[in-house]
Amino acid sequence: MNRTLVIAISILLAFCASIYFWTEWQKKEFDASLPEPPAVEEQQAADDVTDDVTDDTAGGHWHGDEWHAEPHPEQVSQVTDESKTLTATNTPHPLDYLSGEEREEWIRQRYALFGLEPPPKGYEYLWDPEIENAKRDESGSPILHRIGEPIIDVKIEWTRIGFAPTAEQYEQYLLLEAQFARAEAAGDTTTARRLADELKALEAEAQGELPVAYTSSAFDGVVSPEEVQSINSRYITEALERAYRERGLEHLIQR
Repeated sequence: MNRTLVIAISILLAFCASIYFWTEWQKKEFDASLPEPPAVEEQQAADDVTDDVTDDTAGGHWHGDEWHAEPHPEQVSQVTDESKTLTATNTPHPLDYLSGEEREEWIRQRYALFGLEPPPKGYEYLWDPEIENAKRDESGSPILHRIGEPIIDVKIEWTRIGFAPTAEQYEQYLLLEAQFARAEAAGDTTTARRLADELKALEAEAQGELPVAYTSSAFDGVVSPEEVQSINSRYITEALERAYRERGLEHLIQR
C-alpha cells in the first residue's frame, strides 16, 4: 500500500516537472518581449561604418526585430571633386579633331542642309527659330548680321498711303517744281498758281502705298546708346531702300 502511494506520488511529481519545463520552453520559443537596444559600443561601431553616407542622432526604436535609429538616417550625397570639375570648358569640341580643310568642308555641308552658303568672315545669319532657318528679306535673301553689333530686326509694312509716283511721274513732278520756283521768283503769280495746281493734281493722281519700318533691338550693353541709335538708323535706311527697290520706287530714295 505504502509502496503504491510512493510510486503514485513520484509519477505525479514527474508529471508536474515535465509540465513546468515544457511551459518554460514555450515561453522562451515565443517570447514577445522586445530585446534590449544595442549596447553603446555596438551602436558607435555601426555609426562609424555609416558615417560617410548617413547622419544619425542618438535614440531610436525597435520595429519587429529591427532597431531603427531616430531620426531616420538622411542620405548624404557623395560627389567627388573630379565630378565637379567636369565641365564643357575642358571637353574637346568635335571640330577640334578636324584639319582646317575638313572643318571648312563640314561647315559648308552644315549650311547646305539649310540651303545656305557659309557667311562671309565676320558675319552670321540671323536665325528664325520658328522656321529653323535663316531670316530672309522680302526678296528671299538670307539676312546677314555683323558679329558684335546689336541685333536689330526691321520689319517693313506697306501701310502708309502717300505720294508714290512712277519714275515718269516723278520726273514730271520735279520739272513742274523747278518751273514753279522760277515763276514765283520772277513774280509771275499767274504762272505760279497754274503750276501749283498742276503739282497738286499730279500728287493726287500718284497716291499709293509707301513702306513703314518697325524695329526691335537687342544688345548686350557694351555698345553705347548713341551707337545703338546710329546703327538702328542705318538698319532702317537700308531696309527702306530695299523696300523701295523691290516695288520699283528706287527714284524716291532720298539722297
